[in-house]
Amino acid sequence: MPTQKARLNLTLDDDLQSVIDDIARITKTPKARIITDILRNSYPALDDLRNALVAVEQKKDVFPHLARISAFVNTETANLNGNMLNLAEMIAKGGKND
Repeated sequence: MPTQKARLNLTLDDDLQSVIDDIARITKTPKARIITDILRNSYPALDDLRNALVAVEQKKDVFPHLARISAFVNTETANLNGNMLNLAEMIAKGGKND
């Protein structure tokens, strides 16, 4: 049965295409899944961005939305740093993940 989810055509710049192609090849993951996962993981920030834009449009206070975006970005940066540390430790061990 075909999916009922919305579909979207994307045009990617060459540098983005190259990165997505490499990640797909290395992880053996479909490109659409990689992009969907990136967007899904970005959803909290995208939702707050939308809400901030609506607040601006309605001439309301945007600070709460911007604060949540900042908190989300800080949390994701900490997660990324932790993932990079784990990867560096794994590489130092010769690629073995304990």
